[in-house]
Amino acid sequence: MHRNSFVRAPEVLDPLLRLRGSGNCFLAGQLCGVEGYVESTAMGLVAAIHLATLLSGTLPSPWPRETTLGGLLAYLQESPPDHFQPINCHLGLFPSLERRIKSRGERCLAVAARSRDALERFLSENPLAEEGEGLLGA
Repeated sequence: MHRNSFVRAPEVLDPLLRLRGSGNCFLAGQLCGVEGYVESTAMGLVAAIHLATLLSGTLPSPWPRETTLGGLLAYLQESPPDHFQPINCHLGLFPSLERRIKSRGERCLAVAARSRDALERFLSENPLAEEGEGLLGA
């Protein structure tokens, strides 16, 4: 058994994955409060995109909540700090679908399609994020 180190993200991280009040000190990976290799790598990519966007002189746009990245970032911001635990990707991170779908397989496909559409819109509106499109799996 091993112990993962992580910060209380809702308390210490801003929406860009920076330590609150620190300027440009970004956290990513498991340290920011996600669990899993893919999730940890994705948060590193998001932090890098946020930094590149800031260095270009603009503010990063919020990631769509319908995407995996947006769902993870929302969890890091909105969880109760006193009971914060790292999380990996699961269907509970995504907003509810407009209609109820009983079949888990069909529900997953519907969430994935909505996520893909939201990510494509986001990437088309955010040129620096679009440069990482291949890494994001769009």
